[in-house]
Amino acid sequence: MPDAVRRAVARTIQSTLGPAALTRERAQELADDVLRQAEHRLRDAISDLRGADSSEVDEVRTELEQLRRRVDALERKLATKRSPSKH
Repeated sequence: MPDAVRRAVARTIQSTLGPAALTRERAQELADDVLRQAEHRLRDAISDLRGADSSEVDEVRTELEQLRRRVDALERKLATKRSPSKH
């Protein structure tokens, strides 16, 4: 992560809590933690926005085809039961 961002977060934390409340090292640790969490959330958000990958799409297509076949079979079975007997 860029040093400028890290320093800005550390300064914000120190100014919020006051200089006596935190050492510079602790403020840096907190800044790093905040930025790590933000990076993780950003990665998750980007992943959610990208959508499904090709293997997931293929899996859904396969399931859809299986469902289509089942519906076709059920419709044929239902049509057979409804049609009058030719005997």
